Amino acid sequence: MSQPIGTKKHLSPTVWYILTGLLWTWPAFVLSGKLLPEWRTGNISSPQTLALVHALILGFMLTTACGVLYQVVPIAFQAPPIARHVASWHLPVHTGSVLAMVVGFLTNRWIIVAIGGSVLFAATLVFGAYVLQSYRKARNPTAVHRQLLFPFMSIIIVMILGIMAASGVSDPANTLLLTHALLGTFGFWLGLIMIISYKFIPMFSLSHGYKVSVNVTFRTYYTGVALFLAAAFTSWPVDSLIRAGAALLCGAAVILFALDVRRILGARKRKRIVPSLRFALLATVLALTGALILLAALANGAAAWVVPGSYLLLFGGFIALILSYTQKIVPFLWFEFRFSHSPDRKSAPALDDMMPKKPVKVGMFLFFFSVLCGFILLLPIIAPLAGRNDGSAGMLTGLIACSGSALLFYSLVRVLLIGGRRPDAG
Repeated sequence: MSQPIGTKKHLSPTVWYILTGLLWTWPAFVLSGKLLPEWRTGNISSPQTLALVHALILGFMLTTACGVLYQVVPIAFQAPPIARHVASWHLPVHTGSVLAMVVGFLTNRWIIVAIGGSVLFAATLVFGAYVLQSYRKARNPTAVHRQLLFPFMSIIIVMILGIMAASGVSDPANTLLLTHALLGTFGFWLGLIMIISYKFIPMFSLSHGYKVSVNVTFRTYYTGVALFLAAAFTSWPVDSLIRAGAALLCGAAVILFALDVRRILGARKRKRIVPSLRFALLATVLALTGALILLAALANGAAAWVVPGSYLLLFGGFIALILSYTQKIVPFLWFEFRFSHSPDRKSAPALDDMMPKKPVKVGMFLFFFSVLCGFILLLPIIAPLAGRNDGSAGMLTGLIACSGSALLFYSLVRVLLIGGRRPDAG
């Protein structure tokens, strides 16, 4: 009589997307420390900064987001799984195209950036078609499910604008680049994270019976995002007024979202919040704070606050939130692969106990501490006092962030060793 085997024949591709994404953070965090003195002076358009931003946003964040979509759409919305073979070509093509773009930025060869971006765009479209195929067959099309179309449409426009800018399309006022950055930040990333949070936070906090304003929040939010796009087709001073209106609408929606999160947490059944969710909630607070600072700077024309607001939003918000959620996702996927219906399932540790506690806590503390240091160094009041050429504090900040990421990577790999090989493994 054959032994029962796991329901999953292969480990989910999501794990490989997450680990690949984390590898991008190590050189990027070190480089971010080196560039902090430049950012203090407002220089955010150097080749190294452009390379760093795209390495983090496309190499780490988008890689991880694609991997997470493998699981979120099928599991959260009861949709058919995305074919495993998609990852076998998409992950290497995605990684190679981002690497080409980074090399193009560093060498200041925009044709390489345009080619890499075009390949990335094509790969993302094909990958998105598979996700959309699963998405359309969802048996649980909730309000959150419907909102996902907005960030999906936003990233298409963002990539097209980026390729146009890299291809040398005439843009004396840098309208393409500004719209590319605003739609990427608010239309895709912040929008996607808020939408996913309506699913993740209740799921991880075991919240039930709450009332939230999902539809109102995102109608308001994406009306503001649409205005950011509309501003690209007008000229000064009308474009500035439109962007100010967009910032106010997006800011109002961010506040509505924060109030919804408070209601969700107030309805949780398990009063104790597990460490990974605590990290995620802290990252959510920092993301919303950074977003409000950046939106206020856009509305008021306070250029001095754009850099610190963007830094807090990217590092303390987006990146920290992804680092936090991977601590829930990887243990769940490993349990499904290694222990689900296996003979030794009863010996499996609880999901929240799979991550080694000390390395994770130390790693996340180091990362959040580095974000705090970097943000303080970029504040308009502090920046003039820090000195333009003293990069030692910045380098230390980058190395601390890199150490935190390395500890998290180590912890995730440790999870993949729990229980050893599956009993049915040849």
